[in-house]
Formats: sequence, C-alpha cells, structure tokens
Amino acid sequence: MAMMFAAICVGFSPPAATTPAIADLRVEYLTNPLGLDAVRPRFTWRLHHPARGVTLQSWRLRVSADDTFAATSLRWDSGPVGGATPPSAVYGGVGRPGAAPLESNTRYHWRVEGMLADGSTATSTATFRTGLLNPGDWSPSAWITGGLEATLLRTEFAVPAGATTATLYVSGIGYFEAELNGVKVGDHQLDVGWTDYTKRVYYSSFDVSAMLKPGSSNALGVSLGNGWWSCGPSPGTTQPHCAADPPQLRLLLVADGVKTPLAYSAAGTWKASKGPITYNSLYNGEHYDARVAAALAGWSGAGFDDGT
Repeated sequence: MAMMFAAICVGFSPPAATTPAIADLRVEYLTNPLGLDAVRPRFTWRLHHPARGVTLQSWRLRVSADDTFAATSLRWDSGPVGGATPPSAVYGGVGRPGAAPLESNTRYHWRVEGMLADGSTATSTATFRTGLLNPGDWSPSAWITGGLEATLLRTEFAVPAGATTATLYVSGIGYFEAELNGVKVGDHQLDVGWTDYTKRVYYSSFDVSAMLKPGSSNALGVSLGNGWWSCGPSPGTTQPHCAADPPQLRLLLVADGVKTPLAYSAAGTWKASKGPITYNSLYNGEHYDARVAAALAGWSGAGFDDGT
C-alpha cells in the first residue's frame, strides 16, 4: 500500500521548468480578461525557473495597442524596475507614470520582460480587453422589458459585411440568458450577479465574433428571469424586498468598434412573448411548459415568424 501511494504521488508531481519563464500573467487576477472596467488595472505574474532560488533582478512591463509594441503603439512603459519589487504593477503606477488613459471596448497587449539574477532573461505576453469604462458608452441603449409575464424578447439586425470582431455587453436587473442566431451566448448561469440595485448593477461581456453573420440578418433573443429583483406575477416569488417591477435588461453590441444599430427601446423592433418558463423564483424553483417551448422552436434564430 505504501508503494502504491508513493507511485500516485510521483504521478501528480508538477513538471519542472526547463527554461526560465514568466508565467501566469493576469490582469485584475484574470487571464486574458474580456470586459475589464478598471481604469488602472493591476498586473501580476510569476517566475518559473529550472533552478531553485533564482529570482528576478529587474523587470519591465509594457502595454501596447497592438502586438508590435512599437513606440507609436505603446500606451505605458514601466521602465526597468528592481527585482526586489513584488512581481506586480498598477497601470501607470511605477517607473514612468505617463500612461495613456485606457479606452473603452479596446484590446490591449501587455508584455513582461525579466532579467534574472543568473544573467538569463524571460519574456511573456498576454492580452486584455476593456469594457465600457464611461456611463456614456452605453448610449444609445435603454432599459427594455416585456412586462411581468412576457419574458422572451427578440430582435433582428444586420451587421456590415467584413466585420471581424464583436462584443455583446448585457446588463440586467433580474437574470438573463441571451441567444444569438439560435445559440446560447456564453456559459454563464444566473447572470448577472446580485447587487444592491439602488447602488450599482453589473454587466457581462461576451465575445460573439464567431456567432455573427456579417452581411446578412442576425437574430438576438433574451430570456428574462426575476432573480433577486422582481416579485413576478401572482402568486409572486415570495422573496423579501423584491420589486413590483418586471425584470429588465440593457444591452449594447459593438462590431469592429462601431455600435451596431439594434433597436434600443421597447418601442422599436423588439418583440416580446410569454416563454416556456411560466413561473420562476429563487426560493421556489420554476415551472416549465414544454408545449410552449415546442411552439417557439427557433425563436432566437433569424427568420422566425414573430408576427411582424
């Protein structure tokens, strides 16, 4: 038994580094994050080295608008920083502060270059994409809802031919689940996270580049849930402190840096319908009518007959 236990332990030993490496690059503790909304994000990394006890003698962090890190693309350069400083930095916080303000909905590349105490060097690069850093970035979107009972919303829109990147930003009071061209967006459940809605409301960011059909019609469908916000229709969710208002959402689609002309108000081309979830409550679960689901098959795809 002792020999078997020893064999298992050996099998799970982490592989030793064969060359010096800067690894585990993170921004705000996330790997290559999407929708980062910190104007002065924190960067962290770790050193992997095949020998024990080797440390960083100095490091340098640069942030660029593209992967060339050319002078014209640089947004911040920390300059050389002594290795005694922990392997972390705040944007614009050390060395040469003059950092260019981060822009909303923008992809940035960042690189850490390390000089090690044994004379070797190591370099690693990662990315992050900012979210909507300013309240005005949400314009011209508006809060929309279908009411207490009509919890399915859908619209169709066009994306210019040649569009290569697209990000969908969705905020909600209550929960939402979005589908684009018949496919669920992201892997989140019970989105967005609960907050004190009188103070702040979170939003989620999704890279939907591969889900769009540039040059043709696209469809976006959203299913809304009461979450911690709405009491819902009678008999109600029985949750304390819920509101009589229905669940609502606000969304923005940005393709190749341009806000796509969705209908941003309930009076526009959004259509609302009752869905197969006829009752939902965080306390009491949900009621699901499969007959309604069958009748609405394809509801989040382009060309669905929604009565228009």
